[in-house]
This record gives sequence, structure tokens and C-alpha cells, in this order.
Amino acid sequence: MICIKEDMVQHTIKRYVSFEEPQPKKAEKDEKRRIASVIFLTLTQLTMSFDAVAQTGISSLLQNYFNISDSTKTTFSTVATSLELMSMLLLFLFGDRLPRKHLMTCSIAAWLVCNILSLFSTPGAFWLFLLTRTVSSACWSMFVVLCPVIISDMFKDEVLGKALMFNSLANYLGSVISSSITSWFASTGLPWQAGLIPGPILVMVLLLLLVIVMPGKRHHSKLREGEYLLDTKNLFKIKSFLLLTFGASFTSFYFRAHGAWLPSLIEKGWNTSSGAYLGLTHSGVSSITIIIELLGVIIGLPLLVWIAESMQYATGPSFFRRHGGFARAMPAILFFLALVTIGCSVGELASMDRSFIGLAIFTFFLAVAASPFVTLITQMLLNVAPPKQRASAIAATRLVVGLLAGWSAQLVGMLSDILRGSSAEAVDDFRALRISFYTLLAFLGIAAMLYFALIKVYPEDVIRSKMLIDFEDEEMDDEVLEKERKPLIRRQRSREPVRQRADTVFDRLSRRNTLDAGYALLI
Repeated sequence: MICIKEDMVQHTIKRYVSFEEPQPKKAEKDEKRRIASVIFLTLTQLTMSFDAVAQTGISSLLQNYFNISDSTKTTFSTVATSLELMSMLLLFLFGDRLPRKHLMTCSIAAWLVCNILSLFSTPGAFWLFLLTRTVSSACWSMFVVLCPVIISDMFKDEVLGKALMFNSLANYLGSVISSSITSWFASTGLPWQAGLIPGPILVMVLLLLLVIVMPGKRHHSKLREGEYLLDTKNLFKIKSFLLLTFGASFTSFYFRAHGAWLPSLIEKGWNTSSGAYLGLTHSGVSSITIIIELLGVIIGLPLLVWIAESMQYATGPSFFRRHGGFARAMPAILFFLALVTIGCSVGELASMDRSFIGLAIFTFFLAVAASPFVTLITQMLLNVAPPKQRASAIAATRLVVGLLAGWSAQLVGMLSDILRGSSAEAVDDFRALRISFYTLLAFLGIAAMLYFALIKVYPEDVIRSKMLIDFEDEEMDDEVLEKERKPLIRRQRSREPVRQRADTVFDRLSRRNTLDAGYALLI
């Protein structure tokens, strides 16, 4: 009798749930497809970053071709920034309400179309160039937000950290390579289109590869009345999300001003110093400084991310595996790096008119310490945000960073003018600019305090995020699920009957017990 009942139970379960054991070949194929998708996404990031900086490198050619003034050229950056912020707002509102991968491929396609159209701008059609390039800049900003979110849908934990690290490194290398190549374009006498053609050609190939290879797993919420405000409210209740957002804003406030004014600082220090730069020319000093920064990023980014991942997830050397994972490793490392960044910035500013060797040393360690901020902050945001609100979380953070840190360079200029007064001496000009940057270090101090507070709340928010069970998946149409597990380009539509989900009392009780046990760990 007991055997008959067991057979009936097994028959009932098989009727409603089809247990499909993952075949080794299929699992290996899916793994290769995910890895290929990350590689193509990283190459797309590098190419788009190359194209964005290429436009800045050939700005003199564009100004001569369209016969525009400096004020008109400034209008371009203003319009581009406004559209980028608007795109972040739209992603915050709808980024998780639409299929992410389709949204990303549409943003790449729109970027591609706008860039190709801009190449056909005539000297009298500057408005066409302005419209297409600013829209493509907004599309690139959308891709920058969606790319790490899509990677987080395919990988997690230390593998996710490595993928995000390569993505950040590609963004930086694309800008460095572009700045060196486009300067050569500007000196060869070639038309301005020559500097903007490589980007669309490469992206066209990469987009085709992404559409073929990238899996199309669905991971978004449906638009339902009343639920959006509740989801947004719950997102802003996450303490780690708020601390990371404002910490990233204050960190970016300093480094945006640093990137904009560092060439001027070095030039003014070179002009006012006597023998501190070892007889090097200004162009030689600038080139060496760029190379030192590049080496610092290439060395520091993978090294520090590897240390953070090894400490957080108990991987890597036997010391980390033996002592287990340190749940507060990432925020602790952020706090430590913020303090190191403050010290290196003070040393860099103090040595600009005293010793070029000291300047090179502090610049190198500043680049090392600052390199993993974007990667670690992005990964931590993805770890604490609910799975179906990751795009909104990243977009909201970038929106706040753009609004709070977008005017840091202007603030430095205003402070420098106030401190210099009516003096026209080069020494007073350099001293006023350096004091302005000393003042700006207060923002890094605020960021360090926010990262210190993050050490306490981050592990709890990560546990809560991992325990969130997406009940909307059970209400999702199974046919849609079956389709969207396939690649974006589908060879044929499956005609096999779609499995049905078991919705038994035992299933619900097991999920409820899992939640209760998880929350009990937090008490």
C-alpha cells in the first residue's frame, strides 16, 4: 500500500513538473555562450569608449569644418550631458520594465545608426551632427548602465567581479588608445570622418555577434498599477544602496575635477618651478604622467579587485580559503582605498613644484588606489539591489553622480578665481589652484565616512537581496520563459508542450521556511 502511494506521488509530481537534468554538453555550451557574450560586451565597451574620446581628439578639425565658435562647441557638451542625464532617468523608470537584452541591443543599434548618419554631415548641417552625436552619446550611456546588469544576470560572485573588472579596464583603455590615435589623425591632414569611422565598423560586427550568441533570459518586471512606486520606495530603503550612491558621488566629485584640471596643474607647476622637473619639456612631462597613470590602472585594477574578491568569497590563496569569506571585505577595502587616495592626492599636489620624482610616485599610487572604485561600487550595487531592480539601481546611481559631481570642475575654477584675486602672477595662479584642490579633498573625506558606515550594513543587505524570491516568475507565461531562454535570433520555434509549474502546499511551505530561516540569521 505504501509503495502504491509513493508511485502515485511520483506520478503526480512528474505530471506537473518536468525535471530536466542538465546535460553536460548543453551546460558546457551555455557556459561558452555566456563567456563569449561577456567578451563581445567588453569589446563593445572598448569600441564605444574609443569613439567617444575620438570626437574630442578631432574637435579642432570639426570646428574648422563646420566653422563654429568656441561657445557653439561648448553647446555640444551641454546638450550631450543633458541627454545623458535624461537617458539615465528613463532607464531608472523603465530599465527593469522592459527586456534588458532587447533594450541593450536597441541602444547599440541606435548608437550605430546615429554615428553613421553623422558621417554624412555637410559643412552647413552642423545641426545634423549635433543631433546624431548627442543622441549616440545618450545611447552609449544606456549601454554603460545595462552592460554590467546583463553580466550580473549571467554570472555572480567572484566571476562577476572579474567580468566587471575587464569591462572597466576596457572603458579606460578605449579612451587612452583613442586619445593617442586621434591626435595622429588630426596631424595627418585626413578628413575628420577618418577618426570616427573605425568605431561604427567594429560595433556593427560586434552587434551581430551579440545578437547571435547572447542568451535572452527574461529578467524584468511587468508594468502593473501601483507596484512601480512600491518597488522604487523599497529600493531607496536599502541603506547600502544610499551609502554607495552618495559615496560614489563624492568620490567622483573629486576625480572629475582632478581629470579636468591635472594638465593645467602640471603646466603651472612646471612654469613656476626651478629645476624640479629635471630639465624635461612640458610635453615630455605630460607624456610620462599619462604613461604612469596607465601603468597604475593596469596594475592596480586587477590586483585590488582580485584581493577584494578573494577576501569576500574565500577564493584565491590558501590563506583566504582557510579563514573563510569576510562579508565586509569590499566596503572595508573601499574605505581603506579612500584614505590612501586622500594621502596620495596630498602628496601629488605638494610635489608638483618641488620634485618630479615625487610627483611620479604619488601619481602612480593614486592611479592604483583609484582604479577599482568603479568596479567594486558597481558589483556592490548589483549585490544589494533586488534582481529585478538592478538596472534602476545602476541608473539611479549614475543619475545622482551626474547631478552632484557634474559641476566639480567649474567649482574648482570659481574657487581658484576667488583665491587668486586680482593677481596676475603665475605663482599666485598655481597656488590658488592647488589650494582649491586641497579644499576639494573634503569630498573624499565625506566619501570615506560613508564607506566606513557601509561596512556595518552591507552584509545584511546582501543577505536580504539573496533571499528575495521572485514570485512573479510563477505568474509569468511559461511559453515566454521557454522562448526567452533561447538566443535572441531563434532558428525555429519549439512545438513541444511547455511544462507546467507545481504549485503545491509543500512548495510554498518550503519557500516560506527558507525565508524565515534566512531572516533569523540577521537577528
